[in-house]
Amino acid sequence: DLEAIYLEQLKDFLLSEKDMDTYLQQADDVVVEKTELLSIHEKERRKIQQEMDKTYNLYIADKISMDGFGNTYKPLEERAKQLESEIVELQAQIDYLKINNISSAQIFTEARSLHGRWQTLSRDEQQRIVEAITEKIIIGQDEVEIHFHYLPFFNLTSPTAPPSLTTNNSPSTNDVNNATNNQGL
Repeated sequence: DLEAIYLEQLKDFLLSEKDMDTYLQQADDVVVEKTELLSIHEKERRKIQQEMDKTYNLYIADKISMDGFGNTYKPLEERAKQLESEIVELQAQIDYLKINNISSAQIFTEARSLHGRWQTLSRDEQQRIVEAITEKIIIGQDEVEIHFHYLPFFNLTSPTAPPSLTTNNSPSTNDVNNATNNQGL
């Protein structure tokens, strides 16, 4: 019974073409948003660099005092460093999302293939796969919770770290796939 529940949960979550399409579209949207933000940051960085150059040229031409130079230049320099850090972070997030998007499509294809071949795999192969993709299975009195290590669906607003997610049949949250005693447990 547990194996049937597990396969059904894996199938329902991984093989939902609608969910995958939604996820891939959301990932594309986030990449576009972050790319636009990256462009804005780069423009601001160039503008600040121009202001820094103007301030430096005024100081060299003896048009402003050393104190005036310091008061003007220092905040520009700090903002330039901050922007540089943000640009690097944004570029890393964009790269991560693009790679993850490609990986997610591949995972979807492989999951479809895996589910179709499941019955032809040996017990040892099935066990290795379950151990590789399953974080834990909690068997309660009236339900079974299946937590997967990694699935392609994750919080797109925080893409800097790969998530460890669980599944859910409920449309409102993504916490747990519950199998109730309708399946005999």
